[in-house]
Amino acid sequence: MFLAINLFKLSNSSLAPFFHHDQEGWLLLDAIVEILKTTSFERKSPLKKGVFLQNESKISIGRGCIIEEGSYLEGPCYIGDGCEIRHGAYIRKGSVISNECVIGHATEINRSLILDGAKLPHFNYVGDSVIGEGVNLGAGSKCANLRLDGKEITILSNGKRIYTGRKKFGALIGHGSLVGCNAVLNPGTILLPGAVVAPCISVKGVIQ
Repeated sequence: MFLAINLFKLSNSSLAPFFHHDQEGWLLLDAIVEILKTTSFERKSPLKKGVFLQNESKISIGRGCIIEEGSYLEGPCYIGDGCEIRHGAYIRKGSVISNECVIGHATEINRSLILDGAKLPHFNYVGDSVIGEGVNLGAGSKCANLRLDGKEITILSNGKRIYTGRKKFGALIGHGSLVGCNAVLNPGTILLPGAVVAPCISVKGVIQ
């Protein structure tokens, strides 16, 4: 029901071998491991002074990127072409960021797949999530990835509970969706393409 093909576009052809459209969207999180295993780690953009690289040999940075002072990148991670990584951003190991994305001030990315043109520009947390093309997260919005009781994360849809088999799983945000400032997406939230989440609310389940 929540197949990748129904949630996400894929403009970056280099990710196509790992992007299985006929599987549930959350299984794309497994593809991150395969992407990073097969990545030829290269740095194609100059770095400014004050950028901190942890496990530097496992960090790939594409062409035309702006990596600002004070950002922290932890390998293995992949950053595509034309990205802007702003001051204070924290990209943790196991993250794949596609082309033309913005990862902004005090934004933390953890084991997530960020697709082309997504903007996470201010004080965002994204853990174990897939963020679709052209998505915008308002300032302070969060994709929480762990239940308080530590149990398996499930998805509520039409009164039914779908089991994901994961104890860490944030959100699937379909292409073109908008999330308002300071909104919280609880573990297992799915935003269908073009969905809008209002500011300052907490949501879960499937949002159209």
